[in-house]
Amino acid sequence: EVDVAQVLNAVIELMKHSAGKSIVFRKKIPDHLPPLLADEEQIAQAVLNLALNAAQAMPDGGEIVLAASAKDAGVLIQVRD
Repeated sequence: EVDVAQVLNAVIELMKHSAGKSIVFRKKIPDHLPPLLADEEQIAQAVLNLALNAAQAMPDGGEIVLAASAKDAGVLIQVRD
């Protein structure tokens, strides 16, 4: 079981150190998000890759939102820039 909120927090911490000060990170995660049955490292790597791509697409800065919500019997994870 993977705590998606914990994974998104870890990705944000990694990105804060590499993305630069011109990019702001926000997260939107409900308090009671069900755990995800998945490989935690693979989920973290996928979200990190999407966040890195988003940061590279914004050379002048901007905002990246990492969001998660319950969807049907699973969890929907979004990376928006």
